[in-house]
Amino acid sequence: MSKPDSRGNKIQRSLFVKSFLPVFALLLSFALFFLQQHEWMPLVNLEKQTISERFKWRGPLPKDDRIIILAIDDVSKELDAGKLREDEIQIAPLQLMLKGWPFPRETYSYVIDRLIQSGAKVVAFDMLFPSESIHGKKDDEKLAQALEENYSQVVVGANIQNAKTPGVSETGNLNGISLPVDSLMLEHSSEYVGFVNYFPGIDGVIRYAVQEVSKEVLAGASQTTDIQEWQQKYFSWDAQVAKKVDPSIRLRPYLNPGMINYQGPAGSYREYSLYEMFLPSFWESNFKNGAFFKGKIVLIGPTGNWTQDYHETPYGQMAGVEIHANAIATILRDNYLNELFKWWTNALIILFSILAVVMTVQFARNIWLSAVGFLVILICFCVIGQIAFEKYLLIIPMAWALVGIIMMEGVGLVYRITIEKMEQSRIRSTFDRFVSKNVASYILKNREEYEQALGGVRKPVTVLFSDIRGFTTMTESADAGALVEQLNEYFSEMVPCVFRHGGTLHKFIGDAVMAVWGDTHSLGLKEDALAALRSICEMTELLRKLNVKWKAVGKEELKIGVGLNHGDVIVGYIGSPERMEFTVIGDAINLGSRLEGATKEFKTDKLIGESVAQFVREEFWLQSAGVVKVKGKTKPVGVFIPICEKGKEPPDFRQSWLEKYEKAYALYMDKQFVQAKITFESCLEEVPDSALSMTYLDVCEVLINDPPDDTWNGTIEMKTK
Repeated sequence: MSKPDSRGNKIQRSLFVKSFLPVFALLLSFALFFLQQHEWMPLVNLEKQTISERFKWRGPLPKDDRIIILAIDDVSKELDAGKLREDEIQIAPLQLMLKGWPFPRETYSYVIDRLIQSGAKVVAFDMLFPSESIHGKKDDEKLAQALEENYSQVVVGANIQNAKTPGVSETGNLNGISLPVDSLMLEHSSEYVGFVNYFPGIDGVIRYAVQEVSKEVLAGASQTTDIQEWQQKYFSWDAQVAKKVDPSIRLRPYLNPGMINYQGPAGSYREYSLYEMFLPSFWESNFKNGAFFKGKIVLIGPTGNWTQDYHETPYGQMAGVEIHANAIATILRDNYLNELFKWWTNALIILFSILAVVMTVQFARNIWLSAVGFLVILICFCVIGQIAFEKYLLIIPMAWALVGIIMMEGVGLVYRITIEKMEQSRIRSTFDRFVSKNVASYILKNREEYEQALGGVRKPVTVLFSDIRGFTTMTESADAGALVEQLNEYFSEMVPCVFRHGGTLHKFIGDAVMAVWGDTHSLGLKEDALAALRSICEMTELLRKLNVKWKAVGKEELKIGVGLNHGDVIVGYIGSPERMEFTVIGDAINLGSRLEGATKEFKTDKLIGESVAQFVREEFWLQSAGVVKVKGKTKPVGVFIPICEKGKEPPDFRQSWLEKYEKAYALYMDKQFVQAKITFESCLEEVPDSALSMTYLDVCEVLINDPPDDTWNGTIEMKTK
């Protein structure tokens, strides 16, 4: 039987890793690159989700303290005069707000004046004014005047119609820009108007801080209002704010927008109600008489349940004005998140995929180690991706690479399972000839323990030797074909008997059988010995039935001798490089063979050594056969004849006779030969065909007439094997 982890199998694995794996990795890389180029939606959506998760794993960043949000919240929108004091109601901007939503636009002129006078750096309205005020033309003129006078510090919104998400992988056609009403588009309007569009991705999440579009992008689109000739580019609301803070700020082109580096979930930027800035008590306590706004970027926009201006972000739902706050902070800090080039993605796919397969196929033969190795690869890749995200503001496309790793691991796992199944099938087909199916299954489930035995391990085992008496003489006269047929029928009963009791059939030695318990697996020393003894009892009973059958058809009956011994042996593969055999060697094996030969001396068909008797005497009735010193050994051993299993005694079993025999044997070993003779005679009267009683009766008569010296210990020395 050859070793399961043969050189051929190693070569197979090596060829797989060195030839098929690179080819598959290359094909997989091309496939993923093709899917990337064609934006395969399942993976695109998965990739977007991994980006959102990276924000959550990172946690919030410090917000930009330069940015303040004044919210047109539920309280400001539905300002109740009943909640204001009489003197507060007389305040002009609060009177305007009490007129209800939409507020007169003159309200915002008061906001601009108060904030600019307080030293605010920029005042930006996240609001659209696409049509004339419902409060009249003069209302628009008031706001227009404030905008024009403070054009270098104010921003208002415009809207790109039907905008789709721009960017390298998400470019869409734009259908025009809707500007504020003409009355607000004055001389410097190009410096205080910016589009407020969020450009959500295909998954509805806002990620990109688009800062400019060109007239060419909008060319050919029907526009909702005349586009004045500001300049060749239209800047976003965020970009206009950032430019007023730092005119030299670096803006990103339309086709390569930076990804917003969100500082945290909704609420990271505290919102102050717009109406509070006009209440004297709040202005003094909360806003420090305007000092609170000095040098700040003040964003004014609608929030609350009444507005639809809430959008999906990596952190979930967020008010539009707070999304702008995050985008502006990203532009000012120049800490955009940047996506890795696609060719780098493919390189990472190949690198980690090959590493995953090499680990799982080449090195991890245990399926659990393989799974752990695979998880380590995945975790390492995720950790690298997260570190790149947090420390280097780099987005490694995880979904694509993880799919590549998983697919490669899947191929490696399928390969490993296939090889494992083939190996198990080969081992099973081999072991099925030597052990029972349950033992073969046990070996396959405990491969590591089995493989340790390949190089040789010391184990306690119980060994069985059986031999057909007079078989050589039979071969000289019997018909060859008939003898082979009878011998095959004999083995067909004996071998399954070994298997039924969990033994391993090691070899046939001509007509002899060698079987072992405890070599491939063990249920315990006692259980192994009991299983072996039950096996030889069943073997002798099966032979008795075969002899009845053979006698009826005129065939010669067979007689066997079976020896059973227990002891430590060496288990392993032994032989030459051309042929190796799984076997056991050691003194216990040799003694087992000698005990089989000793059955002739004691005129019995089965004999066990004292090493086996110590494990089985509680479950079996044993008859003391003697103390023998087998050929080639100097130390004598006690041997016993197993009668039957306790609780399963045959009808002719006589416990009283066995006890009488054991008493006679004890007298004999105690040199009380006269009393022993009398007791053996009594045994023969009860069981006349007791061969051992007759033998010891004769020996007692000899020793009575010729007493032994003091060195006598009852040992019988075997002259033959």
